[in-house]
Amino acid sequence: MTWTNPLTLLRHGWTRHRDSDRPIRKVISNLPFEDLKKREQPNRRYGGNAIKTNKYRLWSFIPINLFEQFHRMANIYFVGLAILNFVPVVNAFQPEVALIPICVILALTAVKDGWEDFRRYQTDQQLNNMPCFIFSR
Repeated sequence: MTWTNPLTLLRHGWTRHRDSDRPIRKVISNLPFEDLKKREQPNRRYGGNAIKTNKYRLWSFIPINLFEQFHRMANIYFVGLAILNFVPVVNAFQPEVALIPICVILALTAVKDGWEDFRRYQTDQQLNNMPCFIFSR
């Protein structure tokens, strides 16, 4: 079922012949057609209208989170200090001790980001499962 905007028809002057360089906009209903198969649905290529605000997946949490955390200069600074402490000429104290602050900061920030993302996921699920009115043909 296609629909032509009446304003577009008015703009073209209700003529039977129209300009080939100015196509008329057609709007197709987002509801599935009952008599058509799934592959023949006109809107099969479009995504749904579900809300999705979480930015992590279970398999991509660690790489994306580390990538975001190392955009902060303080984290890069502490990693640089930890690396320099493994060089015998430059080390100021035991090299293993230098890893403790950066590992604690990275772990706490990852837990915080994971919890926030999980809460966003839960909120999205509540919104997506709310009852709503559906336009019917």
